[in-house]
Amino acid sequence: MAKRPTSARHPERLTLGFHPRVFSALGSDLVTNDLVAITELVKNAYDAFASIVEVRFGTDEDGDFIEILDDGHGMSRKILRDVWCVVATPYREEMPKARKGRRTRRATGEKGLGRLSAARLGDRLELVTKSKDQTCWKIDADWEAISRATRIEDCSVSISRYEDNVPFADTGTRLRIHELKSEWDSERLDELMEHLARLIPPFEVNGDSSRTQFSIQLARSDEDSELAEIEPPEFLNDPKYKIRGLVDWQGTIEWSYTFTPIGDDKARRSKQGHRTWREQTEDKLLSTALRSIDLPKCGPFAFEIRAWDIDVEGISDIATTYEIRKQSIRAAIKAHKGISLYRDGVLVLPKSESARDWLGLDRRRISDVGKRMSTTQMVGYVSISADTNPRLKDTSDRERLVDEKEVRAFEHIIRQIVVVLENERQKDRLEKETAEPQIKELFSAVSGKQLV
Repeated sequence: MAKRPTSARHPERLTLGFHPRVFSALGSDLVTNDLVAITELVKNAYDAFASIVEVRFGTDEDGDFIEILDDGHGMSRKILRDVWCVVATPYREEMPKARKGRRTRRATGEKGLGRLSAARLGDRLELVTKSKDQTCWKIDADWEAISRATRIEDCSVSISRYEDNVPFADTGTRLRIHELKSEWDSERLDELMEHLARLIPPFEVNGDSSRTQFSIQLARSDEDSELAEIEPPEFLNDPKYKIRGLVDWQGTIEWSYTFTPIGDDKARRSKQGHRTWREQTEDKLLSTALRSIDLPKCGPFAFEIRAWDIDVEGISDIATTYEIRKQSIRAAIKAHKGISLYRDGVLVLPKSESARDWLGLDRRRISDVGKRMSTTQMVGYVSISADTNPRLKDTSDRERLVDEKEVRAFEHIIRQIVVVLENERQKDRLEKETAEPQIKELFSAVSGKQLV
């Protein structure tokens, strides 16, 4: 019988497939840089309910390596086969929360792509993992060989029982990446420390205890006998200007501002207030699309923004009060600068230096340099949840939020919070300027009588 020809009424079905190069595309190309790749792997440890994750740079018989070791739940052979080896698995969507005793932790990853970040860093991966009351397993992956395969069926990793000394007290996972694709000099490691320092919030907002429940430690080389814990400097806890509060699902901002002078006896000032969504969209210069939103539906969420004067006088006050070098102050603010978005206690934005100003604050500052603040003056924290803010999703490259009306409203609300901070800060700065002594007062104690 003759084969029926393809027609509009009887279309032929074509099966979609994947070339093995997809592993390279999703790992090496989708992850924007090496710093983001390590951050994604550390996030995987957080999702596994680890309390400590260690990042090491060292050398063994196979050459230089990057090692990421955690004390999380670990993985059984079944999880390795059905989840770890399946690209873009829906496992985290189906199991969004990890549990340890009475505590729960909301997973940060949902796309099932984070593990491929290892392919960005090096051509070979050794994974050792052990879950509770299970065998310790080892996986060896050769990403270069996988990408050279011609059929997806030929792509595989090897799995075996781990026969050496188990590197965990109870459970955990260790990644060791060899045949590194980049050089990791001192300057690059400094950048990595900045990235990892921002992964967990530098301070608590609305009772968020992520920082106390998750610790990141770094060894920059084999010579580092002790791991250095990555944590923010003390002065970040005592900002000169601070605004914090909540935004409800209708977009109403409930805010509280505090002015706390550093290094002088000037009185502290506090103020509270609120702004409705209608009040935030009264400006006729706003886009029609933004003004047409009746209810933003991007909340509820919590926020806190801390700010400093970074002129010569402001930096000197901090250096004197906390007995630290001026260069260290600027470096610390630079590491955390801008407003960072955290979902369930873990960094969403920004992931790279190019995305630091994802709200456009530096661009808008050009029109009013004296009053408006730049990202270099503030350390901000906006806290959302996957459960209560489902429309605020980040793109697969982790560099921005998906463009939705709820996202545009969300970003506008945060900019409005910054405006309130700038207005209140300006009042305190003007008060200080008007309080400066008059010229005649400067010379009131000077007398020429003794000279005469």
